Amino acid sequence: MFEKILEQIRQYDTIIIHRHSSPDGDALGSQVGLKHIIKESFPEKKVYAVGDAAGRYAFMDDTVMDEIADEVYQDALAIVLDTSASVQGERVQAFLRRTCEMLLEQGVFDSRMRLHILECDAAVHRDT
Repeated sequence: MFEKILEQIRQYDTIIIHRHSSPDGDALGSQVGLKHIIKESFPEKKVYAVGDAAGRYAFMDDTVMDEIADEVYQDALAIVLDTSASVQGERVQAFLRRTCEMLLEQGVFDSRMRLHILECDAAVHRDT
């Protein structure tokens, strides 16, 4: 699993890290931690952590999210963390449909976009 993800990170200059809304500590920790790991390992890359406000976890370091323009997504790798309960069945299909609609509307969804959905916990179960 690690090598597959690392391979993708190496291929992109811009990486945008998401997590679920109304975040809890593990969502924020995994998002902010991954941002720091990537920036430390690849200082030349642009790495953003995005999402809604940290709420009661705002006391944690680096939990103020980056605000980026939609155009930043073009040619970027988007990583979504800590979504285990939200990626089942119809919910993930609705998410993918809406994401594609938004990208098409904004003109940033084209042949340069590659979408990988890695379903994993301790191991990769499926890469679609």
